[in-house]
Amino acid sequence: MADGPSTKERLMEAALATVREQGLMGTSARSIARTGDLNQALVFYHFGSVDELLIAALRRANERRLERFAPEIAEVTDLGALVRLATELHGSRDDPDHEAIAAITAGWSDEESAAQIMEALQPWDDLVAGALRRCMADSPFAALLPFDDLAHVVTALFLGLECYGRLESEERTQRTFTTLGGMAVMAEQFLAGLAPPTQDPDTA
Repeated sequence: MADGPSTKERLMEAALATVREQGLMGTSARSIARTGDLNQALVFYHFGSVDELLIAALRRANERRLERFAPEIAEVTDLGALVRLATELHGSRDDPDHEAIAAITAGWSDEESAAQIMEALQPWDDLVAGALRRCMADSPFAALLPFDDLAHVVTALFLGLECYGRLESEERTQRTFTTLGGMAVMAEQFLAGLAPPTQDPDTA
């Protein structure tokens, strides 16, 4: 007979469900325990605090999303496809984690917790940086582009849209993704058509 989920796993899933249903402000040891049908003392026994439980839950949810979408991101070769994949990632309504990830990510201000959250999200920067390098491999400016910084801009923009998506209509968010898709195509065409920078012979 297969073992069921451990108490720690049940607590993490209950924390994610509570954030989705009640928001970060409504998430406490008591509400998490109620959601998971558990004793609230278990939150402190296994994680030490509600904050540590929420960060652990964020890591778990983020790992699931990475497992699902990393293979597709690894195959992206043009900017338009990257935007389409971001749109799919945003619109994956069968994925219950996206709202909780956005809420937990946006809800912290203390440096220690923020650093842990940034560490958990770093794999997205790495994946996007790789995709951007492939997308721009044929550009005459490929050697000059700061791909790691650009990847951080892209992932920050996506997380911002995820947070906005909790406040505005889905139609409005989809229009934003459509606009980004058009801009991605124009950027590719623009960069591909530019001549590479020439080196000043006096400085060669």
